[in-house]
Amino acid sequence: MTVPHPSDTPATSQSTAPLRVVLGVGGGIAAYKAALLTRLFTEAGHHVVPMPTAAALEFVGAPTWEALTGEPVSTSVFDRVDTVNHVSQGQQADLVVIAPATADLMAKIAHGLADDLLTTTVLASRAPVVLAPAMHTEMCSTPPPDATWRCCVSTATR
Repeated sequence: MTVPHPSDTPATSQSTAPLRVVLGVGGGIAAYKAALLTRLFTEAGHHVVPMPTAAALEFVGAPTWEALTGEPVSTSVFDRVDTVNHVSQGQQADLVVIAPATADLMAKIAHGLADDLLTTTVLASRAPVVLAPAMHTEMCSTPPPDATWRCCVSTATR
C-alpha cells in the first residue's frame, strides 16, 4: 500500500472532513509499518484508533500505539465492556484499515469469525474496510490465501 506523505499532496485535495480511522494491525513483521501509517493519517488530520491483535503487540507494543494516537490499546472484547467497545468503535468508524492483514486475519474476516476486539469491530462496522495483505511470498502463493482473498473481495459489500 502506498500512501502519499501529506506534504506531497496538493492543499486542494485536503478539503475533506477528518475521518475516524480504526487501524487494525495484524501480527506479522510488517506491523512496524503501521506505525508510519498511523503518523500519516494523524498528520493528515484524521483521528486514528489503533486496534492491534495480540500477535501484533509482540512486534510493536501498546505504548507505541498509545503514544502515537493518544488512544488506549486493547485486544479483548472484555475490556471496557460498559461501552460495548467493539460495537461503539465499529459504529463510530468512518474507515477501517487493516495493515498488515495477515493470512489469519483475512481468513477470519472472510468467514465472519470474530474472537478478538479487531475482528468483532469489523463485524459491527458498516464503514469501508481496506485490507493490506502482508505475508511471506511462500505463504501467499498457496491456494488457501488466494481463495481467502477472493472470498474477501467477492463478499465485500461496503
